[in-house]
Amino acid sequence: DFVYQEDDGGCIVRDGESVTVGGILTEKKMMYTKRGEAMARLVLEDLTGTVNAIIFSKGYKRYADILKEDNKVFLKGRVQVRDENDAELIVETVLGFDEIQTYLIASDASFYDIIFNDAYLLKN
Repeated sequence: DFVYQEDDGGCIVRDGESVTVGGILTEKKMMYTKRGEAMARLVLEDLTGTVNAIIFSKGYKRYADILKEDNKVFLKGRVQVRDENDAELIVETVLGFDEIQTYLIASDASFYDIIFNDAYLLKN
């Protein structure tokens, strides 16, 4: 969905669309702002392919402990499409697979509410 398809004239996902993707964090490349704040480029992989993502300094500071290679995570954010390139995800929220299981047991929220409606974030 994030891969540019020349034959179809673009990506399936649209610029500015809010999406949630899950998979294994296979790459993390650290970067730093002019102010020296940490941010990162990420690659998330699942059975269908990979998604390139970027998390800016505010989000990175909040989720740094879970953004480790080989961790299973859900990334929620906005799609960014530039010209004839693959789309990337601008990450707003990160949730570990283990956190979801723990939260489901301890709450009355559904998996759907946690992943798509930020129920987990509203309680924390």
